[in-house]
Amino acid sequence: MGDESQFTVRDRRRTREDVAPSTRTSPDALAVPLTAQLSDASNTEPPSSRGPRPPVSVAELFIGLATSAFVALGLQPADAGGLVDPSGQAAGGPPVDLEQARHLIDMLAMLEQKTAGNLTPEETALLQQLLYSLRLAFVDKSRAAGRAPSGGAPGTAT
Repeated sequence: MGDESQFTVRDRRRTREDVAPSTRTSPDALAVPLTAQLSDASNTEPPSSRGPRPPVSVAELFIGLATSAFVALGLQPADAGGLVDPSGQAAGGPPVDLEQARHLIDMLAMLEQKTAGNLTPEETALLQQLLYSLRLAFVDKSRAAGRAPSGGAPGTAT
């Protein structure tokens, strides 16, 4: 094997030193502030088409949690303000997740205890009505699923 060919390996990857100083960017220059990222992501619509956002309220929190619980129970709000159980209309209906619903109802019950005396009469009435409706719906769905709720209705002392 007297015929040994020689070959050369060239690494064509660039290093920081190979890049011209005028085109280098520091890692800090690449970082974009979070507020700029959020404002860019939320500006998908022209500002004129977005209306002013409603003020943040505890009632919004209660309604959001209750809506999630109703969805977990397979219920959805009707246009007229009542609740509709679409399971009779659609094949199979929406999935019912009793454990998720129990967790959300328990969260609302905890908020009722922790905010006692600090809510307006309207907020207190809203929370009590939401809990009442959710507990009734939970018991109905539990019975329909063929099992009684373990430990009583959610959000109640056992």
